[in-house]
Amino acid sequence: MQRFAGRRGLVTGAAGGIGRAVAELLAAEGASLVVADVDVDGLGVTVGRIAATGGRAAARPVDLAVAAEARRLCEAAGDRLGGLDLVCNAAGVLGPVAPLTEYPEDAFDLVHAVNTRAVWLVVKHAAPLLRAAGGGAIVNVASTAGLGAAPQLAGYGASKHAVIGLTRTAAVELAPDGIRVNAICPGPIETGMMAEAERGYALPTRVRRTRPSAAPSRSPATAGRPRSPSSPPSSSPTAPRTSPVASTRSTAG
Repeated sequence: MQRFAGRRGLVTGAAGGIGRAVAELLAAEGASLVVADVDVDGLGVTVGRIAATGGRAAARPVDLAVAAEARRLCEAAGDRLGGLDLVCNAAGVLGPVAPLTEYPEDAFDLVHAVNTRAVWLVVKHAAPLLRAAGGGAIVNVASTAGLGAAPQLAGYGASKHAVIGLTRTAAVELAPDGIRVNAICPGPIETGMMAEAERGYALPTRVRRTRPSAAPSRSPATAGRPRSPSSPPSSSPTAPRTSPVASTRSTAG
């Protein structure tokens, strides 16, 4: 029996990594989905993979760095699916790998716009739809970087701490409406974002932008707490292994 048969879901950051994996699993378990990301090509791949296994998903390109996009996304998802029962906020960006004292202000603002503000706005605008459906579930993707220090990832680490705090508040406020709100805190996972973090720590310049000549990646996985440039590789949960995955410009994690 499919656990999510008849359920309607929205997944952000679905062009790859954690967001794609969540979307594929929900669809395999019977949910009808709207999948969202800034990476249009990646979204197409996700929708194609879901369709190939008999699932149902519609792509919705979105740039969650733009505040108004979250409201439009939730409205479009509700219209497309006839309501919402499930939401997974997996969209996120890594931002630069740089010492705290040299971290660029514009990058800090962008990381928080996508990783924190967009999570809040999706919860804000999705909650009335879940309430109208009689309740539902929201899962926000945080990170182990939100549970402790994240050296040279000031923007990313702070944003994931904020996601955890926001989730706690939302869980209390929305519980009377039958809406469960939880956060998950993945450690290092071999995705595009993990590869970005490793490249950032390996570069010799003091301020290491993950993608110097392009817009910051919106790749789906959380980076956890990458090792410092002087530390050797480790198999511990808080130190990444070398990842062969190339960076993607998608919105997740």
